[in-house]
Amino acid sequence: MGLKAIDPEQVTYFKLNNEINIPVNGQIPLAKDKEALAAFFKENVDPNTLTFDSLKDRLDYLVDNNYYEADFLSKYSLEFMEQLRDYLAAQNFHFQSFMAAYKFYAQYALKTDDNDHYLESFEDRVFANALFFADGDETLAQSLADEMIHQRYQPATPSFLNAARAPW
Repeated sequence: MGLKAIDPEQVTYFKLNNEINIPVNGQIPLAKDKEALAAFFKENVDPNTLTFDSLKDRLDYLVDNNYYEADFLSKYSLEFMEQLRDYLAAQNFHFQSFMAAYKFYAQYALKTDDNDHYLESFEDRVFANALFFADGDETLAQSLADEMIHQRYQPATPSFLNAARAPW
């Protein structure tokens, strides 16, 4: 299955998200947003994200297939990049709403050229931004990653979207 094969009639996350607008006993059922978020990952993100055996394999694929620039990666050791990736994973980032996750995956996450699979998670986009903007400075990369993953700093849309991506 790929992103193009997703049938909106067969997924539950849109229906669950719409149920937020239907009060139950005079209350907005906010739990429906968490249900929609979980369903979105189960029905859309998880089955349509390309996975790799290692960070090196992932980065090689992204560079070799002209998704990422090679120059910014060459400024760091693989050991540092693995440490940064592990740090970001350990922060246990979770989207707080369905709409935040949906917007990220629809507009920001890197996808294959055929738009059939996701190539990035939020952590991956933060990773790429931190390395790209730190320009080889490991201390700055770590600091930028920390600020972004904890949502204390968010680069402007064009920067966050395009950092590290290979030119078209």
